Amino acid sequence: MLEQDTDCHIVNTASRAGLVCAPSLGLYRVTKHAVVALSETLYHELAQKNAKIHVSLLCPAMVKTGIMDWERRRPVGLQREPADKLTGAEEEALEQKMLRSMDKAMSPDQVGTTGPVPAAKAP
Repeated sequence: MLEQDTDCHIVNTASRAGLVCAPSLGLYRVTKHAVVALSETLYHELAQKNAKIHVSLLCPAMVKTGIMDWERRRPVGLQREPADKLTGAEEEALEQKMLRSMDKAMSPDQVGTTGPVPAAKAP
């Protein structure tokens, strides 16, 4: 992209979880924060080079993606038995909260339709 020396754009997708910290889902949040950090670093590095490559970061809130149905994607030999899925009342409460949130989530077709938010300018 640098060698082409033409205007182009990189769009990375994280989520709102990459912008805030809260209890639970630590591994998920860490990966989303990593996408944010990578995108911001790339933005600044390309700006230092006066590159014609632009960087945007999409951080939607809850999206109806089927994430709560992750068990179906596991290979058959690694799927957990229904009795093994929940390890306690706290995990069950979290799962129920997530399921309720998914009911209110936006559809994948709605993601990114509100238009861009201006990026922070390099200091």
